[in-house]
Amino acid sequence: MASIVSIMLTATCLLLMVKSVRPLRCCSLLHHNSHRFSVTSKTSPISATSNSDEISSSPTSVSQQQHHNIFQGHRTKMGKRLRKREDKETNNARVRNSYLKLSLDETAFNSLHQLIRTMKEQWDSGENELQHISKKQSKRQLTIKPRTLPSLHMTYFFCGRVLDEMPCDELNLWNAMVCERLLEYNDATSSAEEYNLQFKGLKLFPPNKHYLVVAMFEPSSMLYGLYEELCKLALSKKPSYHQDSETSNESEYLFPLLAELTKSQHDKRKQNKSSLPSWVAHVTLGNLSGGNTDDVKRLNSWLEDYNKYQAKDMIHELNAINVKGLALGGPVPSHVDVDWEYSLHPKE
Repeated sequence: MASIVSIMLTATCLLLMVKSVRPLRCCSLLHHNSHRFSVTSKTSPISATSNSDEISSSPTSVSQQQHHNIFQGHRTKMGKRLRKREDKETNNARVRNSYLKLSLDETAFNSLHQLIRTMKEQWDSGENELQHISKKQSKRQLTIKPRTLPSLHMTYFFCGRVLDEMPCDELNLWNAMVCERLLEYNDATSSAEEYNLQFKGLKLFPPNKHYLVVAMFEPSSMLYGLYEELCKLALSKKPSYHQDSETSNESEYLFPLLAELTKSQHDKRKQNKSSLPSWVAHVTLGNLSGGNTDDVKRLNSWLEDYNKYQAKDMIHELNAINVKGLALGGPVPSHVDVDWEYSLHPKE
């Protein structure tokens, strides 16, 4: 009888031991599998040489690295999704080129952003009243997509991707010469109001293509003259250059890449036989999508009436916008440390 009782007690103890050990084993397996996944994962910031002590001792740093990897990783779906969302909010997806832009008061951009949103609402309401279309047909309808407020800017001098490719000495020299040229203009200008813009209305742009809605401006003669000076500066030639130089690969320009870009811009304008001036003062407010040629023509004529009646108050409000200075927009060169803001404050 005693042996039977001892056997039952032994079996009971074994069952209790199995129940208590089994969860621990599962947890250890999960820990082992998670550790193996973190080591072998392609997107994990932990290398295969990391040991378990390093992983367990710094969980905060590991989580920070993983968080950084998600936001910066171009290869992960989450990273692409977050980057696309950020590009949409800041318009960075369209801004792959550098440019000198005009520094304007924020109230001007706020008014322009409100104008394009109001204009879109009136256009959409008019379209819905004219024709009753299905959801499938509405996807092919002409749609105005306003740009975000932070993305609004006025390009002054286009630099493309040249600044990242220019050597440090050339980039520093060009920046210094731009500052010197602006100082000369400031000395020759009696009032800051001579650098101004006058709002003319909304227009489809560019000519003969019409896939953008832009706000057109009439710049002052001082702004036109300063732009021509910047073009001449980009085409500056070396003072000691000789055609019969032994180094045949040497360029005659101080800034070869910038000069090539500027000349190509002028050549394209000549080939297209454009009647527009070399610099068209405008702010891109929205993009067009969908629709056909007739829809675009109808929108173009509708905008003419809109400028005459609905937008006349805005035209009067933005009659004279003072330009505060110039600044670099788009990607900023990282291989030089210079100030990319230029003030337009003439001496009174």
